[in-house]
This record gives sequence, structure tokens and C-alpha cells, in this order.
Amino acid sequence: MRSGGQSEPHPKLSVALDFGLFLSRNALACCDQRRDIAATYSKSGPIVAQHSMLRKLTTRLTPNEHNREVLRNTMLALALRAIGALLAFALNAVIARLLGASGAGIYFLALSITTIAALIARQGLDNALLRFIAAAAAKEEWTKARSIFAKGAKIVLLSSACLALLVVIGADIFAVYVFDLPELAQPLRFMSVAIMGAAMMFTLSESLKALNKVASSVIVVTVIFPLVALLCLWPLTSLYGPAGAAASYAIGVICAGALGFGLWLWFMRERRGGEGGAVPTGELFASSRPLWVMALVNRGVIPWTPLLFLGVWATPEETGIFGAATRIALLLSFFILAVNAAVAPKIGQLHAHGKHEAMQNLYRFTIAGLLPATACLFVLLLLAGDKVLILFGQEFVEGKTALIILGAGQMVQAVMGSVGHLLIMTGHEREVRTATLAGAATVIGFSALLIPFYGMVGAAIASALALSVSNIAAYGFVRSRLKFTGFKYF
Repeated sequence: MRSGGQSEPHPKLSVALDFGLFLSRNALACCDQRRDIAATYSKSGPIVAQHSMLRKLTTRLTPNEHNREVLRNTMLALALRAIGALLAFALNAVIARLLGASGAGIYFLALSITTIAALIARQGLDNALLRFIAAAAAKEEWTKARSIFAKGAKIVLLSSACLALLVVIGADIFAVYVFDLPELAQPLRFMSVAIMGAAMMFTLSESLKALNKVASSVIVVTVIFPLVALLCLWPLTSLYGPAGAAASYAIGVICAGALGFGLWLWFMRERRGGEGGAVPTGELFASSRPLWVMALVNRGVIPWTPLLFLGVWATPEETGIFGAATRIALLLSFFILAVNAAVAPKIGQLHAHGKHEAMQNLYRFTIAGLLPATACLFVLLLLAGDKVLILFGQEFVEGKTALIILGAGQMVQAVMGSVGHLLIMTGHEREVRTATLAGAATVIGFSALLIPFYGMVGAAIASALALSVSNIAAYGFVRSRLKFTGFKYF
């Protein structure tokens, strides 16, 4: 049996804790002082609330009103995601410092299982709600929007509760018979509580995004969750080790989900009436099922399959180092996630009104901003990747090569732009499913082929190739179905 024991905490642990608490206090202050400058609705449709500095700046950058609205929302999302990225980085760094590579490996394995379970529980309904609620909101059909949300939320809540129970019951089976790590069982039980919280957190975030409440949507997922988890991390990890870190994660997503539900009720309190009945459950699932496959592949299979395979074939230490590398590489998706948060509801609105030329211009406009911004982060990763990894602990520096490979995969995603959201919001869910299945086949095949021989480097290659294949295939469908191009010549 492999040694999976917990590593000793880093001798300079207090420095990491002080850093994490400093970020937490400042992020909380930013959240308390933020102004709600998200979109509000009028009879003419969603109009971004006046904010003089953003309005003046975006007017100078682009004369197109649709591009200006997306740019304002993107800038707002970037500011909030910057806070969230710092908090998430601090959370993962402190976990690594507290638990060492071996303990972090156990934590990341538990996280991977519960993340995939939460994705299964959502059944793609979070993305379907984004599409249908955005379309209803554009026409001020608020009764219909409420009905869509209620139906989707109930399904997600029930399915996530059932899956959480299954994970609790099967924790020992996963730990002993799949990963040969008996010490994984307790963290997995603690983390299973997060399945319901994470499923509802993302569902509520997408529903808020459909109302064009970009700031609130981003705050729920990227700020509140890591902030609360970071505040709970030290006392719980001191008492329970990796299981305490898992409990901190669970508390964070539950609090974020509760806040998201409160914000939904608040924003919908005065929005009543409007024509249009409820969307039939069959129609909702017809849209969500292809999206479900997309979500499982893009958020579950591609990022987590290599780590799960490492958990089976490698040591907990190597799994922990690779888990830290994947968390850092996700920083390169910082800009595209912010753009997606702003562009998705706008695409839905433009498509509902048949403004296809405006959609094409918007797509090119977002890529023009994404490429240089993401490229700058990738260059920094090439030059200083080892210095970033050492913040997690000296043993994590071994993951530099894997980190650079993972970053290259993120760059391909930035080059292709928001292809997934463009297809989803225009009703081409089946094309998204086909592209993501190609990515799934790639990551599973190359993980099985490379990881037994090359360890974490093989895992990184498999992940980067899968991300590239799925995004390039989706771009091909954007060209063939929508006749859009992200660039002038291809």
C-alpha cells in the first residue's frame, strides 16, 4: 500500500496565514463598499446603470452600444474576479502550506470527486436557465422567468441531495478500492456536503447572470466562496487536517449559494407580470442535456480526469503538486471567464432580436481584448512559474513543466474566444456537445497513455490537448453554423 500520510506543515506557516487573512479582510471591505452598477431593466430592454467613469471610458474605446455594454460589464467582472482570484490563490496556497503536498493531494482528490458530482447534479440546467431566463427577461416576461428558475432550482436541489448521500455512503469504497488511500474517506465525507451547495451556487450565479446582474453573479462564485472558506480554513484544518480543509470548502459554497438565493429574491421583488407561460420541462431538458455533457467535459472531465488518474497511478505528493499547478494555470482563464460572464446574456438578447451582425462584431471585439491580456499572463508564467509555485512550498516547484503545459492549453482557449457561449445562446447545444465529447475522448485517451509513464507531465499534456481540441472543434461549428469568424482571415 502506498504511503499517503499527511506532510508536516511548513515552518513559516504563520506568514501564509497572515497573507490569507489580510486578503480576506480587504476583499470583505471591497464587497461591503461595492456599488450595484449592474444592469437594470426598462421597457426598451436591459440598460446598464449609469456609472460615469466606466461609461466615459467605454464610450471612448468603442462607438458600438452593444460592445460598450459588454465592455462595461466585463471591466466590472474583471475587477471583482481580480479579488476572487487573489482569494482563491491564497486559499490554495494556505491549504498547501498547512497540509504539504501529500495532504493537498488528498484534498484535491476529494474536491475532484465532489466537483464532478455537483456537475452531474446540475444536469446542465444552470446553462439552460441562463438561456431561457435571459430570453424571458429581454421581453420582460417576469412570471415566465420565475417559473423557469423555480423549476430548474428544484430539480438541481433534489438531484444534488441524492448524490451527496451516495458519496457519503461510498466514501470508503472510493478511498480504499479505487485510490488505495484509506485516509481519503473522511475528507470525502466532509466534502460531500458541498455537492448541494456547489450545485445551487452555480445555478443561482447563472440565473443572476441571465438578469444581467453580472456583478452579483461574479461575487457569489468568485468572491464569497473563497473568502468564507479561507476564514474557516485555519481552525478547521488545525483540528481535522485534510478533512478540515474539505469542511472549509463546503462551508464556503453553502454560504455563497445562500447569498445567491437572497440576491435572486431581491432583484426579482418588483419585477412582476409579463406575458408568456412556463417553459415545459421537456423543452428545458432538451436544451440542458447537451449542455450537461458540455459542463461535465469542460468543468469535470478535462480538468479533473488527469488528477484522478494520477491519484490511481501516482503518489499523493505528485497528485498534490499537479493539483496546485492546475489551480495556478486557471489564472490564465481569468479574462475569458470575465468576458463570458458579460457576453452570454448580451448574445442571448441579440439573438432573440435577430441582430446577427451585431453578434459577429461582438465576438470579434471580445477576442481582440482577450488575446493580448491572456498572452501577458502566459509570458509571466513562463518567466516566473517556479517563483509562483514556491509560494505553495518548496516541494511544489517540481510542477513547473506541468504548469507551463497547462498554461499553453489555456492560451488556445483564449484564441478561440467565447465559442461555447456563442453556440449555446444561439440554440446550437448539440454542436457544443459534439465538440466537448471530442475533448473528453482526448483527455481520457492521453491520460491513460501518458500518465503511467510520465506522471504529472503526461497529465498536463492530456489536459492541454483536450482543452485545445474541444475549443478548436467549437470554433469550427461557429464558422459552419453561424458563419462567424473570430479573425479577418480565418
